[in-house]
Amino acid sequence: MVIYGAFGNVSVGALFMGGVLPGVLVGLMQMGYVYYIARKHGIKATGKFSFSQMGRTAIIAAPPMVLPLVVLGGITLGVFTATEAASVAVLVGMLLAFVFYRAIRFKQLPGILADSVVAFSLPMFAVASAGIMGWLISYLGIAQEVASFILSVTDSQVGIMLLVMMFMLIIGTVLSPVTAVIIFLPIIQGLCISADINQIHMALVVILSLTLGLITPRTGFAC
Repeated sequence: MVIYGAFGNVSVGALFMGGVLPGVLVGLMQMGYVYYIARKHGIKATGKFSFSQMGRTAIIAAPPMVLPLVVLGGITLGVFTATEAASVAVLVGMLLAFVFYRAIRFKQLPGILADSVVAFSLPMFAVASAGIMGWLISYLGIAQEVASFILSVTDSQVGIMLLVMMFMLIIGTVLSPVTAVIIFLPIIQGLCISADINQIHMALVVILSLTLGLITPRTGFAC
């Protein structure tokens, strides 16, 4: 969502707020599916449920849960931007790791920073390459041509969204969501303008479709 908002000039806070209901629905469907499979195959619980254990676990997990609340709340309320939210998240995470849990020592910090630089640089090459490809699609007018072709097939907003959903589901099985969003964003936004589709609505359709493609066996990146 942050990448989509940043490259598409769409409000990240609006994307987060719009994604609450779809996220809850996806979570409920996943829980229902897990329950169905467990009942079907006779999978037993490994331990007994107790409210006291849940309370202790909630207390332990409470400090880290502050992190997404701070980030999402800050972006939604306009306290800071998505980029600034990343810095705030790092500061809160370091505070929890060094002070609250004391799981990391200061002498380990240089090694952690070095590993972070290496891990962060690899996807940045993909983002840079995808950015060039997205710029070429926009510069050469490919976005307008694709939008015109799709509109010649159907001018229904529902039909266009279904076509985009199927396309992004397939693309999501072979490309990471970040790369796919950057490359195809000019085409998506061209469709939104031509068919008068709400940008937030289309963004959520694209993101959910790419995520489903990401976890689709056997080609999905996450499989």
